[in-house]
Amino acid sequence: MTALRGATNPADVDVRTPTLRSRLSRYGGLLGAITVAVSSFLAGARQTGQPAPLDWDRLATDSRYALGCAAWLAGIAVLLAAWWLARGIGTTRWMLVTSALWTIPLLVSAPIGSRDVYAYANQGELYAAGLNPYEVGPAALPTQWLNQMDDYWFTEPAPYGPLFLLLAAAIASLSAPSLTVAVVLFRLTALAGLLICVYLIPRLAKHCGISPSAALWLALACPLTLVHLVGGIHNEALMMAGVLAGFLFAIRRRLVWCGVALALAVAIKATALVAVPFAILLLARRADFKAILDKAWRLGAVALAVFAVATLASGLGLGWVTALGASSKSISWLSVPTGVGITCAKIMFNIGADHLAEYMVPLWRIVGLAAAAVATVALWWRARGATPATVLAAAGWAFAAVAILGPILLSWYALPPLLLLACAEPRRRVLTAIAAVATALTLFIFPDGHNVAAEQFFKPGLLIDVVAAVALTVLAWRWWRAPRAATAVAEPATTAVS
Repeated sequence: MTALRGATNPADVDVRTPTLRSRLSRYGGLLGAITVAVSSFLAGARQTGQPAPLDWDRLATDSRYALGCAAWLAGIAVLLAAWWLARGIGTTRWMLVTSALWTIPLLVSAPIGSRDVYAYANQGELYAAGLNPYEVGPAALPTQWLNQMDDYWFTEPAPYGPLFLLLAAAIASLSAPSLTVAVVLFRLTALAGLLICVYLIPRLAKHCGISPSAALWLALACPLTLVHLVGGIHNEALMMAGVLAGFLFAIRRRLVWCGVALALAVAIKATALVAVPFAILLLARRADFKAILDKAWRLGAVALAVFAVATLASGLGLGWVTALGASSKSISWLSVPTGVGITCAKIMFNIGADHLAEYMVPLWRIVGLAAAAVATVALWWRARGATPATVLAAAGWAFAAVAILGPILLSWYALPPLLLLACAEPRRRVLTAIAAVATALTLFIFPDGHNVAAEQFFKPGLLIDVVAAVALTVLAWRWWRAPRAATAVAEPATTAVS
């Protein structure tokens, strides 16, 4: 069994003579990535005008689309198999080279698995034209690329931070009138964020006693990361670069830089706020509330100052607060509270209480948000004064709780907890479960961005949500009743990972 702790981890044994397994993994994954890239030009989120609604009959009538979907599934399957085969067989360098090879085809693919990049471009153009993206949608201009984005976002405000909108406006201005240039520039920003994460992950893993190669296997080489951050071009790459940097600065007691990094992450996407209370614990080092409060106000002062600068530079004020709920209008059973709400609504219809059915999804979403808040507070409370590994793992689980219990869950929402837990979670069974979930989530999105989980008629999905809700409740109760782990904090080493 491959150990995950310690510098002498078998996963770090140098593969000087390539084995059949290492060759199959590296080049099989490359073949899978090439196939996924090819599928993007057949059935991906190409610039073809308003995307057609998901219609299962289309697979039988549109041969190009059917071939693209088949290539997508085949490519993902090969990539997943190669990824699992790569577990524990190479050094950090081997894992980096292999991941880079798998990334290259996705760098030249059409947007795949999502049309969000077109929304970024349209929101950037809207802002560059002098309108407030927190108050109106791209249809208010209208923007020149409006017909390329999902119509859901035509009139919806942007749910992103002021720094990201500044970046989007700059890209839209530089690339006009070419949407292709805009896509390339957004992909380069996502790649830059991913490269920063690649730099930080081994260093965080080293501080937490985790093998860097094992952390990179789960966080970087995972098809969920490559396909959705590189192929899908999501701003989670930039957000997580700030979050991981903030945590590394916190471990190294660089409070000011920690505040700067976390503020920039929040200015990209508000989800990064989850990291702040755990960064305070890393800075405080002790369960003593006096130390915690001291670090909290100092970190808060720095972060608020940096965020205020970004907000003032954008000139958009605090409109992002009210715009955060924009994406929650989407209905998908992949979100546990939403799935339970849909199930309860169906029950209300069946028993004749139609007047109550419309309240079920909003009600359970409120319950889910409350549960996510309680889970985050509980994780924070249990992590007080603990080791950096324990605090970082708690932060990862808090991000997972926010994703699972939030009103909507898309495949790439799993990336923040995935990257954090890869650096800090030492339990092999848990990591195997995380990898399995990451594997499953990769398959829920069609290459053109259609979300299979948005199909409410898929009754097994609703049953899964009900079972998941019960299981999560039981696991949370057992975790809370379990004895608390040791909380002695050792001074971390500050040597860089070569």
